Amino acid sequence: MRPRSPLRPALLALTALGGAALGVAACGGSDAPRGGAAAASGGTLVIATAGDADVLVPPLVQSIQGAQITSQLFDRLAEPDSTLRTAGDAHLVPRLARAWRWADDSMSVAFSLDPRARWHDGRPVTAADVAFSHALTVDPATASPSAPLLADVDSVTVRDSRTAVAWFGRRSPDRMFALTYNLYVLPRHLLADVKRAELAASAFARQPVGSGRFRFGGRVPGQTITLVADTANYRGRPALDRMVWAVSADPGAATRRLVTGEADVWEQLRGEGLAQAARTPSVRTVAYPSMDVGYLAFNVRAPLFADRALRQWLVYDVGSGRRSAGGLVVSGGVRGGGFRPRAGSAAREVGSRRVGRGLLGEGRYRACRREHGG
Repeated sequence: MRPRSPLRPALLALTALGGAALGVAACGGSDAPRGGAAAASGGTLVIATAGDADVLVPPLVQSIQGAQITSQLFDRLAEPDSTLRTAGDAHLVPRLARAWRWADDSMSVAFSLDPRARWHDGRPVTAADVAFSHALTVDPATASPSAPLLADVDSVTVRDSRTAVAWFGRRSPDRMFALTYNLYVLPRHLLADVKRAELAASAFARQPVGSGRFRFGGRVPGQTITLVADTANYRGRPALDRMVWAVSADPGAATRRLVTGEADVWEQLRGEGLAQAARTPSVRTVAYPSMDVGYLAFNVRAPLFADRALRQWLVYDVGSGRRSAGGLVVSGGVRGGGFRPRAGSAAREVGSRRVGRGLLGEGRYRACRREHGG
């Protein structure tokens, strides 16, 4: 499935100590990260998380925790700007690529790399790294979940040490986004000799080396992952000295870390955690746009869910912010991509009724509402 346009409202909880949140949200005023007076140019941000990161090699990452951490360790060629629009390239912000130029037939684009970019071991980032990273990501032996999202890219070649050229197999409005968002650039000199089928178990996976504004600081499996500031980074020193992911056994434990002040940020706040946050003066919730898409999974072997119209309405109804599917949905989660949030709650309520009646008919719609808490 190709990534599509944003957005999904997500919920982020920040304690009074929180000063930044993965570059997504920030607290102003007197709030500061751990470190007191030095927090304006340092300090430590502690991020609560329910579960450990799966792996710290970008093409293999499938967990939210792994995605959060690798986005700080590694760089893309370009990033979406605050609009999160994915069509064309007008809303892309340079990262490793300081500029790009399309061919006259628009079937290739040449990326000019920032000459200041360095890997955390001091080696320069080159066009050969870009070409290598694409080949590694799409190689079936790597088994990367990002590979299908790069299907429109035929190849990446090296024009010179600072210029990588991506060649497309077809035109599509979001092909530039699909390329830049799904391709993290990796160090060829450290990975060329690693068997791709064994990448997850490699020494690199245990001690990753990227070009991002944070370096890998250490990991205690099942407990913490620590990143430290790359003070000489080509994009400038980050505001924080350290970021620590504090691993909890479940969402409830992660929420408790937040409300007791052990952690500064907890991104996956929902349900009872929201009520706890509302009762805690030192905690506030922040809604922000995300590149994720929420999804629901149904047990279609159950007679109730054999009804396609009912499934369609429940997806719409839950997405509109109501609770009428309470207890019926087997599981849910997020995947990369996105959509635009709907209008205000009153409009969502009216829209849900209209869709429900249209899909189910008046009688079945009313019966479902009565039976399942609508």
